[in-house]
Amino acid sequence: MILSKPLRIPMLAITFGGVVFALGQSILAPTISTDKKASSFSFPSKVPLPGWQLVETRSLKDPPGRNYQYTRNTLPMEIEMRYVAKAFPNQMRFREYNESTPSSPEKVEVVRQQEKVGFYGLYIEQQQANLRSCINPRGGSTINYEQFIKNRYTYDLQPTRLVPWLFGQETLKDERCLWTHLSIPLEDVSPKEAYQILENAWFKWYQWWYPRFRET
Repeated sequence: MILSKPLRIPMLAITFGGVVFALGQSILAPTISTDKKASSFSFPSKVPLPGWQLVETRSLKDPPGRNYQYTRNTLPMEIEMRYVAKAFPNQMRFREYNESTPSSPEKVEVVRQQEKVGFYGLYIEQQQANLRSCINPRGGSTINYEQFIKNRYTYDLQPTRLVPWLFGQETLKDERCLWTHLSIPLEDVSPKEAYQILENAWFKWYQWWYPRFRET
């Protein structure tokens, strides 16, 4: 059947409109559903840490998180977890902890990398030894924004993730971060010993959290 010219133009307009509508749905609908999914994260009240005993735990707000307090013999250790889901707040947080611009003269951060874990920072501040890092949903942990963005382009922008993105199951770039901060007092240990204690605890902590964070 050959359509007359007066009918052909409206039909083409309807067809084009349908294509645009379908494309818009595929782009906007995932944004709505994945934003809702990314807006929350459930922190367990108890997290096992071999060699340490959990003493106390409490929830945190703005950004949401949880504080865990452990002890080993007489040595206390505090671990603070914060969940940040958006790109801009994470970028600001990375800049806040920029190792090249310490917040005080005594705070000089040492950045290290561990295989199968990623990057993390160590520093001394107010007679406390500290370790901090951002657990990524894909790729190793990061300590600065450049590392974080590199992970997003390396691990998020993959062909296998396009279909889940179109169906609203995942975001194209997963910009969530689990900010982790471990600290112990320097009363009975040297900075070198404190760093070793924090690193050993961090490696175990990361191995527990990473697969659970990725599955959410």
